[in-house]
Amino acid sequence: MTRWPLRDIIVISLILGIWVCIIFVGCATRPPAAESPVSGLYRNACLPEAAMMAQGLRAKGIPAKVLAIKTPQWGHALCIYTYPPGKNQLWAWDQNWKSLRLRAFFDNPQQIARAWLSATAHPETITSAEFLE
Repeated sequence: MTRWPLRDIIVISLILGIWVCIIFVGCATRPPAAESPVSGLYRNACLPEAAMMAQGLRAKGIPAKVLAIKTPQWGHALCIYTYPPGKNQLWAWDQNWKSLRLRAFFDNPQQIARAWLSATAHPETITSAEFLE
């Protein structure tokens, strides 16, 4: 039977400890789930789905808004939220893409729309982007 040197045991223990921490931190910072059970069942239902998602997130204390985007070809609605609370991490949710992390300011609808179009590989030009009350 071969004995392992103490240095190797310490290195392996540290690697395993770091790996476990990464897994737990990753699970703790995943976007929350407030998706309605009817999401995705109806065509052209992006606006009510985004509104339901925003309402569910706000009920959990998470800042959320509904963003309406229009291009010359189509329009779409998204739920925009920051998570985890207190961290300046912006997310966009829709039924097709689920939660996508974006780099934009929470109060800038044009910047969020451009970031979402870029993240989803849509080359269209934005004609308007606004938050819906």
